[in-house]
Amino acid sequence: MVRAPVLSKLIILLLIGGMSFGCAYRQLVGSPIAEDNIPKIVIGKSTHVDIFRLFGSPYQIESQGDRQVLTYLYGKQFRWAVVLYSEERNTADVLKIFLDKEGVVRDYSFSKGVSAPDLYKRGPYGP
Repeated sequence: MVRAPVLSKLIILLLIGGMSFGCAYRQLVGSPIAEDNIPKIVIGKSTHVDIFRLFGSPYQIESQGDRQVLTYLYGKQFRWAVVLYSEERNTADVLKIFLDKEGVVRDYSFSKGVSAPDLYKRGPYGP
């Protein structure tokens, strides 16, 4: 049989242990990027219609001279803590698609889990 003072100390230790470590994940901006569709992009052939069909609406559309840049962004935040120390890390998956004036893909890039320290402060059209 466990004595009451021993049991209360055990409960207190379990509660402290539960509070001393924790982690959390949350979505900050955008939607997950359909990575399985990235190989379906064909430079010189895929059009903006194909891209919208594969990935949906972009997070941001920019005009750069005679081309457009479609940016798909999925920002995440991971936070963890041990006793009195905690750390927060913001990362993003970014797909950029470069279209010519006819709306045909000329290039694209994809980065997964890149550091994004100020991601939570930015809107779709900049700070």
